[in-house]
Amino acid sequence: MRVLKRNPWLTGLGTVLSLLGLWWGSARADATTDQTGSVLFFPKVIADGTRDTLIQITNTRPDTVLVHCEYINASGRCRLTNGVCSLDSDCGLNLCVGGTCSVAGGVCATSADCTANTCDNILWNMLDFGFGLTRQQPTIWRVSTGRDASLTGPPTPPVECVPNGPSQICPGQFSGDVPLAPAQPFRGQLVCYEVDSSLNPLGQNALKGEAVIQTLGTDQISEYNAIGVRAIEPIVTDKLISMNNEEYNACPEVQYFNHYAQGADDLVAENNGCPAGACPVSTELTMVPCTADFENLIPATVTAQFRITNEFEQSFSASRPFTCWFNGRLDQISANFSAANLGSTFAQTRIRTAYGRRCADTGTLCNSDADCSAAGLCLAQSGILAVSEAFHSNLDVGTVGTDAANTHFVGNRARCIEPSDSGQCANASDVAPCFTGLGCISDGDCDPGQFCATDSILGVTP
Repeated sequence: MRVLKRNPWLTGLGTVLSLLGLWWGSARADATTDQTGSVLFFPKVIADGTRDTLIQITNTRPDTVLVHCEYINASGRCRLTNGVCSLDSDCGLNLCVGGTCSVAGGVCATSADCTANTCDNILWNMLDFGFGLTRQQPTIWRVSTGRDASLTGPPTPPVECVPNGPSQICPGQFSGDVPLAPAQPFRGQLVCYEVDSSLNPLGQNALKGEAVIQTLGTDQISEYNAIGVRAIEPIVTDKLISMNNEEYNACPEVQYFNHYAQGADDLVAENNGCPAGACPVSTELTMVPCTADFENLIPATVTAQFRITNEFEQSFSASRPFTCWFNGRLDQISANFSAANLGSTFAQTRIRTAYGRRCADTGTLCNSDADCSAAGLCLAQSGILAVSEAFHSNLDVGTVGTDAANTHFVGNRARCIEPSDSGQCANASDVAPCFTGLGCISDGDCDPGQFCATDSILGVTP
């Protein structure tokens, strides 16, 4: 893991954008990466044979805390090569080259004659488990192995805490087992939250977490903090975690992160003699919805919108819908992230949810409940949580450094949205938000024609 020197331009741009309030004002952000919470999101969890993830969760309270967790698998398989994938662009094109399809073989006249090498069989399967943490107790496990609670290890990381190791011994103790992830290889997310003995959410704000992603066979690791949501009410009597600023804090309205333009040269490497163009930086972005229905196994679909600002304060836009989990390079979202299009080495990107509504059961766009199935509701699209990870490369030797980072949060949801007849914002612009100043728990709290943007997690029934 390399430590990069902070770029003074990025700090200055962040200050300018904050003062201007581009897109949104200066309302507080209620999701947190530096405080304890009752709900923890780990957006990027990898155990795919090339990388593995160590999860650490700590109980900061002076008494025992029960934790319930859900793995959500988002990995698929390339149709023609059977490689692990998350997006079609992970699989490579099957082109017609010299009369033969490049990936699958076979005679062709044009690439249209070749079967597309798509990413298939993404099932969004989930796996729940639980454990107890004694007072002020941290514990660690590897996603590739899970953890058997009957096996304990010394207080420092032992050799047994290795990828795909047989003993599953890692530091820390707890009651309850951590199973293998629901698919091997695994790419997806992990969500954990405090519960009582009946699996009802219990808001004690005792948990903090970290994820360490290791590139196997190298000394490269990336680390980020779990995204926490703090409880306001200590006890919830049903399985629904409502992030509405009444039971739990709301998800962020917008988030931003600073990054290299896709493919730009690493300035640190360049200053150490790397030729121009030989040491590019590539950034992956991982996004997950705030809303999750674990009880009915319904994945949330959301459209993320991006505002990309280069060093000269020129702005570019992009949009990307995704279901349940997105992990991809910035150039897999839009060519506007490239260094060639941005015309600068660095950029700042702001992410928000599109101001439309979707049917809760199918994820299709809607304007009213009548557009959904008989049991479906037309609700505001889910909020979004994200982490970024930069890959620093030397074209002669490959990846030489990785570093993950949490995004910065601005504002909070749980407020009314005022759309126009088109379903977009009234007087929509990049600096005029659709959110009103009216807080809400449901659409009934908003003025006629408005709807409420809140998020929730529906837990499993034992």
